[in-house]
Amino acid sequence: MNDMPEQIFAWYFIPSKRNEVMQGGWDTTEDRKTVKYIRADLTKPTVKPLEWVDRPGGYRCTTNSQYSINLWGPKQVWMDAYTTTSRHETLAEAKAAAQADYERRILSALEDTWTP
Repeated sequence: MNDMPEQIFAWYFIPSKRNEVMQGGWDTTEDRKTVKYIRADLTKPTVKPLEWVDRPGGYRCTTNSQYSINLWGPKQVWMDAYTTTSRHETLAEAKAAAQADYERRILSALEDTWTP
């Protein structure tokens, strides 16, 4: 059991000096938004999305060079990832498969301190 709060909110503090004593106030005006901090042990890590660029015959991933998509006809979309190749009906399916594989690989390398 952890006694620390699950989250805190921070506002901007405006310091001022009166009678040589540091005083001030919290600025909670609309232009100074609050910042929410969540305890690290409660935050699920997220993986950035893969980025793709056109190339002759398909797409290549600029985030991780191990991923590519090859277009072989109207219904043949192949996604290559490391040593596996999979066939997909659409470009969106192929990109989603690459993203899922990438996330699985990245998250499996992290220590599992997060529990839902």
